[in-house]
Amino acid sequence: MTVWYTSDLHFGHQLVAGERGFGSPSAHDLKLISNWNKLVADDDLVWVLGDISIRPQFLHSVRFLSGRKQLITGNHDQVFPMHRDAYKHQPEWLKYFESIQPFARRKAAGVEFLMSHFPYSADSKDVVRFSQYRLKDEGMLLVHGHLHVPEKVHPDRPRQVHVGLDAWDLKPAKEDDVLDLLTLTVPMV
Repeated sequence: MTVWYTSDLHFGHQLVAGERGFGSPSAHDLKLISNWNKLVADDDLVWVLGDISIRPQFLHSVRFLSGRKQLITGNHDQVFPMHRDAYKHQPEWLKYFESIQPFARRKAAGVEFLMSHFPYSADSKDVVRFSQYRLKDEGMLLVHGHLHVPEKVHPDRPRQVHVGLDAWDLKPAKEDDVLDLLTLTVPMV
């Protein structure tokens, strides 16, 4: 079993598909599914760090993705706690994910880290949004999505690794690669 991390699939999202160079959301979605299934086996574990789709009718696209999927919710997901009726959508989303949570803590190969859709700071826009839903930076390593940038690690955001599709050639990131980057971001004492 291999463990993977990814975020910001944005199935059915016209704007994101265009920004990623696709002529249509369907071409975008088919490419994401193809890229995913070339890497991820059915018994692999995949942590999806949010933003499956801005439109609920595209949730069904998740059924075409291999692996055992865990969801850390993002601001575009109906089950994200900032949405008043998030709890009403849990039963439907649990048909596609083994677990759904707003953040998580994990330890792999001796490296302990948090997972969240959001980085500790920064945003895909000039203004930091959703501050009340972000984890507080108390020194833990963090794996996150949300930014839609090509950088996996940004010099202004130490101890954080971005696993969004835009940073990983529209593919999930293998845990070993993420751990390598996380340990590189730890300052030497």
